[in-house]
Amino acid sequence: MNKKIAIIICAAAAAVLIAFLLGRKSAAPAAQSSPFASAQTSETPSGSPSPSAASPEAARALTNDELQSFAKQLNSADNYGFLLSEYSDVRDANLGQIFYVGAGITPAADAQSIANAYNAALGEDAPETDCTVLKAAQIDAFLKEKTGYSLKQMHSKLDWEYDQANDAYLFFHGDTNQLPSLSAAGKALGGDKYQLTCTFDGNFYDPDAGAVSGCIVTFTCKDGKFKFLSNSFVR
Repeated sequence: MNKKIAIIICAAAAAVLIAFLLGRKSAAPAAQSSPFASAQTSETPSGSPSPSAASPEAARALTNDELQSFAKQLNSADNYGFLLSEYSDVRDANLGQIFYVGAGITPAADAQSIANAYNAALGEDAPETDCTVLKAAQIDAFLKEKTGYSLKQMHSKLDWEYDQANDAYLFFHGDTNQLPSLSAAGKALGGDKYQLTCTFDGNFYDPDAGAVSGCIVTFTCKDGKFKFLSNSFVR
């Protein structure tokens, strides 16, 4: 009798153990479907944030080396004229200031002959000063590079003598409007966009603004090429 009871107890214990083991095995898949597991699989890979999480590049102050480099470039013949007028839209920039001494554009091969012919036509009334001659095509190409607009798209006018036969503009002058400037401070605004505060080496007089001590100029610079956006005077 005791032997039979022992056998029954052992059989029951074995059945309980088997049921327990089978229960654990069937419960394992449920663990994979837990909220934590599904949250992990829905995330983007580590180090690759979703597009909605990306933030724009933050503005930063320019280093001294960057300021010196920009100051040198802004003082070049093709850029400094954009500092000498005030505009929130570059199409309003003063073309007379930009092209006063030619904006660094290499004169056309026939530039001197055009000036000579114009002086000959004026006779005794010809001015005894230097003459800058620029072809309309040269002006267009320059403005498209520096502003993104052609001469006809600019709001201001180039108040020079126009030679229709040669499609050229002439300007007689005896001095220069170049005023050296120093980039005193500046910041990168993100991408290729920058803003610099410049101080002029001496006061600049603007007919509308009066005495001007400097400016705050905004532009893009990519591969060393400037495209101007706006400029405001510091008085």
